[in-house]
Formats: sequence, structure tokens, C-alpha cells
Amino acid sequence: MDVRLLWAGVWFTAQNGDAESLLSEAARTGLHLSAVSPAPGGFSGRCAAWQYRSLAALARKRRVRLRIQTRTGLYFRLRPFLRRRGLWVGVLLFVPLLVWSQDLVWAVDAGSLTTGQRARAEAILREQVQLMPGSAVTQEKLTAGEYALLQSGEFSWASLNFLDGRLVVEAAAAKPVPDIAVGKADGVFAKAAGTVIRTNLVSGTMLAAPGQAVEAGQLLLIHEAMKMQNRVVAPISGVVVELNVKEGDKITKNHLMVKIESK
Repeated sequence: MDVRLLWAGVWFTAQNGDAESLLSEAARTGLHLSAVSPAPGGFSGRCAAWQYRSLAALARKRRVRLRIQTRTGLYFRLRPFLRRRGLWVGVLLFVPLLVWSQDLVWAVDAGSLTTGQRARAEAILREQVQLMPGSAVTQEKLTAGEYALLQSGEFSWASLNFLDGRLVVEAAAAKPVPDIAVGKADGVFAKAAGTVIRTNLVSGTMLAAPGQAVEAGQLLLIHEAMKMQNRVVAPISGVVVELNVKEGDKITKNHLMVKIESK
């Protein structure tokens, strides 16, 4: 099948006059007719819609009467819509609006939090970062929101993810900071010179700062030396009293990275 006919085709009949001469002249001038078959007083056939006008001009010279029987193709199906200017104006306005709305928060999902934690988290995000239903989302806002939740002192870690219009909030309640007036201090020292890759390994953002309570075995940072990554964990339970590294720092062997005072 001629692909052009799938876009816009015309079924027609040719009667009276010199129909046979019309067929010959159409072939000579490059007008492609298909499905040609005898009909009373002439023939019927099919051609591309934009060729019909040229065929009609040849038919008039030979006193052949052409009549369109059926219009076919995608163009004729779409033509009623193409004539509606208001529809196309609406489409032109709707598409950019749809793209823009994909970056908006439509709902906040904090199902992992208690009712009180959720209310507090939503208030922090709304007041400090302007993250709430109807607001636009950027990666900078998500990062700022995680830090805002942590800085509030109510959460030990927090993660914000944006998926299909939903702002997913995950967090863990902060553990009470023990009294560190007395106790034994212990330090985490670098076993080799290298680079601090991360100061946490928790989904989202976690702050390892003086005053933070940690448990024995809790991951504090990742240290890279000789292209090998080493997980550095807290040797004792207690409170961080010194943090002497940050991500990207070049450190030497035996550098005191974290100092922890036991409970």
C-alpha cells in the first residue's frame, strides 16, 4: 500500500466522457492511481488527496465527471480537531504546565514517622525550606530540608526523596544525649594517610558533630587509603566531643579524626 494514502486518500468514480484517455493521461503525468476497477460508464479508483485536484483538471478536459466517494487517512480523521483553534491553544498551554507541575509537591508521605514526628517534620520543612504541597522541588531544597530536620535536634538522621509528585520523608528520632560531665575519652585515629570519603553512611544526611550520641560499632566515616575504603566505627558508646575531619580532607597517619567520651 502507498504510504501516502495512509495519510490522506480519496476513493472516486469517473463516468462519461473519455475515461480511458483519462487513465492514460494520468499515468503519463505521474498521477498514481490505485485499486482501479471498471464501473458503469467508466471506472473507480483511489489516489492521494493532494493529487485529486490535478486529476479533476484532466477529467474536465475530457468531459469525464469525477465524484468523491470516500475520504480516508489520518489527515481526515484529525481535520475536525485541526480546525479548532481553542483546542490547540489549550494543548500549547497544557503541555508546559504539565512539565512544570512534575516538579511540584502534591503530597507528603511520612508514613514511617509517628503523628507527632510527622507534624513537626512538616512544620520544619514548611517554615525553613518552603517544602510543602504546591511548592517546587530542587535537589538543593531536599538537601537543605535534611539538614533542617537534623538541626532541629529531634532526628538523628533524615532522608528526603521526591518521586512522582510525592515528597517521601524518612527519619529516626534522636536519642537523648547522655551527661558527659565525667567519663573516659577515646579517640578514632587514622591507620594510614588518605582521604576522608564520607563522614556518614546513612540514607540521607547525618551530622557527626560534637555533642552527638553514638553507639559502639556505629559507622562514623569512610576513609580511603591506597585506593581501599575503610569503614571507621565508634569504638565505644558515648558522645562525640571532637570531630577533626570533613569530607574531602587529606589526612596523615595517626591523625585524630573523632574523639568520643564514654557515658
